[in-house]
Amino acid sequence: MIKTFDFVFDALRSERLMKQLKNALECDADLEICTDIERLYFDSRHKTVTIKPYSATSAFHWKVAPAEITYDTLSNMLSDNWENIKQEDIRYL
Repeated sequence: MIKTFDFVFDALRSERLMKQLKNALECDADLEICTDIERLYFDSRHKTVTIKPYSATSAFHWKVAPAEITYDTLSNMLSDNWENIKQEDIRYL
């Protein structure tokens, strides 16, 4: 099972992670947030988030398919608005 978007479900259970992600979406600077298995790069200029494995040797690194999503897509995921996500706003790398 692919675990690329597991951080979203973790954020729905963790106020701390949810706050970090929402703050990153509102920030005008590029940021990086790491979870146990993912590394999220927030590109403030292009309003995209690149999701990659935490490292090449981390647990489950082979289950995190690198992807790029828009800020809007992440915002919809965090708000549990899955029906508003556009397929073209998720790109696997």
